[in-house]
Amino acid sequence: MLTRSGRLTAVFAVVMLVAGTGADYPELVAFGVAATVALVVAVLSMLVKPSLDADRVIRPDRATEGERAQALLTVRNLGRMRTPPLSVVESINGEAFTVDVPSLAAGRSYDHRYSLPTQRRGRYEIPPVEIGHSDSLRLLRSSARKGTASVLVVHPLTHHLGVVPRGGPRDSEGLTSSVSALGGVAFHSLREYEHGDDYRLIHWRSTARAGKLMVRHHVIPDEPRQLVVLDVAAGSYPDGRFEDAVRTAASLVRAACRAGLPLELRTTEASPDQLRAADQWVDDELPALDRLADVALSEEDGGIADQLADVVSSTEGVSLVVVTGQPPAGRLDVITALRPRFLTVGLVTFGSPQPSSAGTVLVDARNSADFAVQWNELMSR
Repeated sequence: MLTRSGRLTAVFAVVMLVAGTGADYPELVAFGVAATVALVVAVLSMLVKPSLDADRVIRPDRATEGERAQALLTVRNLGRMRTPPLSVVESINGEAFTVDVPSLAAGRSYDHRYSLPTQRRGRYEIPPVEIGHSDSLRLLRSSARKGTASVLVVHPLTHHLGVVPRGGPRDSEGLTSSVSALGGVAFHSLREYEHGDDYRLIHWRSTARAGKLMVRHHVIPDEPRQLVVLDVAAGSYPDGRFEDAVRTAASLVRAACRAGLPLELRTTEASPDQLRAADQWVDDELPALDRLADVALSEEDGGIADQLADVVSSTEGVSLVVVTGQPPAGRLDVITALRPRFLTVGLVTFGSPQPSSAGTVLVDARNSADFAVQWNELMSR
C-alpha cells in the first residue's frame, strides 16, 4: 500500500515523465525515472515479509472506573532474518495510536506497556494488533493483523455501604421451602423414607399412623435474598443522572455480595433476556457488575412491575431495592402495592423526593456519593 510519501512520489514521477517527454526536456525525464526507480526498489524490498507474531495481555481485564489498567504488548520475530523497523497500530475505543518497534534480530522480541482508558465504565473490545513495516524510503507500507482480540471491562465506580437491609427471618429457625438445601437443622415437613436417610430422623408416631416409614425433612433455612432493580427508562432521567443510578446499583450489588446474600440484578429494559426464572440468585458480584458496565438507557421500557411479578409470586425472603432517577407520576405505585410481599423495600431516587411510606427505606440523593452517605446513616440507626 502506498504511503502519503509514496503517492506523492508516484504523482511526481508521472508528471516529470510526461512533462519532460512533451517538452523534450531530458532533465525532467531523469527526475521522473529516478522517482520510478525508487518506487520499483520499494516494491522489491517489500516482497520479503518478516515472520512476526504479537501477543497482548491486559492486567487486570476487569477494572473499576478510575483504576489503573495496563496492556503488555509483545512482538516476536519468528523468522531467521532481522526485521526492519516496525510500527504497531492499536485501536482502543475508536482511538488509534502507533507504537514504534525497533529492528528485531532472529528470535528476539520487544515488549511495550501502555495504559488503557478506564475513565468511563464500559466494555471495550480491542481488535488484534496491526503490525506494519515500510521500505527504507517510507514509500510503501504492508500491514497484517496478529494475535487475538482482547476485552477490557470497566465496572462502575462503587461506594462503600456498611449495611444492606436483610429484613431478618420470620421465625427462630428462618424461612424454609421445598427447594431449600438439605442438611440443615430447620424442620420443614415429614416425608416418606428414602434409601440413604438417617434412621435417627424416623418419626415413629407418624410411621405408626401411616403404616410406612416417615422421616423428618430437615433443611437449611432460606437466606434473605437481595433483588436490585435498576430503572433504565430514558424518561426517568430528564436531568442526566443515569450514571449516578448505575453507580448506586453497583454499590448495592457489591455490598450484598460482601454480606453473603444471594443476589439478583435486573433492569427495566424490555428485552427477552430480562425474562429469567426467579431462582437465578448468585453469590458472585462479577456477572452483575459486568452487566452494569455496559448498561444503557432504553426507549423501550418493560416497566418495574414486570421485573417483580415472578419474584413475588414464587419466592420468599427477598429484600428489594429499586434505583431510579426522576420517574414519571405513577411509575412507582407498584412498589407500594407490593410492599407486604418483601422483607424490606428500598427506593433510591435522584432529585425526586417521594412521600414517606411505612416499611419503605426512601433515599433521595444529589449523586451516588450522597446516596452512600445517606444510606449508611439510615442503616446505622
